[in-house]
Amino acid sequence: MGRHKILVVDTSPNLQRALTGRLGGDYLVVGATGQSAAIAAAKSERPAVIVLGLGPAQSGGAGVLDWLGATPELSSIPTIVFATGIDAHTEDRALRAGAAAVYHKPYELTHVVDAVQQLAERRTEQNRRVLIVDDDPDLRAGLGVRMREWNYEVVLAEDAVSAIAKARTSMPDLVLLDLGLPGGGGLRVIQRLKALPETHTIPVIVLSAKDRACNMDSVLSAGAEAYLQKPATQSELLEAIGSL
Repeated sequence: MGRHKILVVDTSPNLQRALTGRLGGDYLVVGATGQSAAIAAAKSERPAVIVLGLGPAQSGGAGVLDWLGATPELSSIPTIVFATGIDAHTEDRALRAGAAAVYHKPYELTHVVDAVQQLAERRTEQNRRVLIVDDDPDLRAGLGVRMREWNYEVVLAEDAVSAIAKARTSMPDLVLLDLGLPGGGGLRVIQRLKALPETHTIPVIVLSAKDRACNMDSVLSAGAEAYLQKPATQSELLEAIGSL
């Protein structure tokens, strides 16, 4: 589902530039400076891996690690720490806070690149999470069975209000959304998800029995990535997911 996002948190842009050059087109490297910016980026971008600077001039790095560990929907993101002038106690704290690896400057860029790639691929192999939103319990259950067969963890919602709430709490990798929903309708769900900082990057695929020609423009303008007419075939759904 698209490129791996890598979040680099450092006071200098040099590592972000270096990783961008070495990782290639399958990766999107984004940067943040400081604790508050790093936390905001982790929430909005939901990266596959975080590369985090830690040292005397980067005291916010420890706070980012602690915050990630205390945030359930982000605690599983692997974090690589590259350190400047830290002692054994600080390194041990970083590892206990959840860092996957600690590299000391000067470090070999090749080692960091290899670690990022391995962690990103490993995270991709883990089950993704899908939020299925449909007011028909049979359709909801049937689609859930299919997505579980494709190694997705499934979260279900039956109306617009619960859809938005569950998207914010479960932070799915994908939303499959009906349009004809009680409590506000699917179009309103798309608009709300795309307006919220923590959910605006979650891709949305609409599956609806409503006429595609009459509704597709408004759905795509609201921010959905695809519109499939019910009943969608397995190949249509797989193609839409694969294009994300």
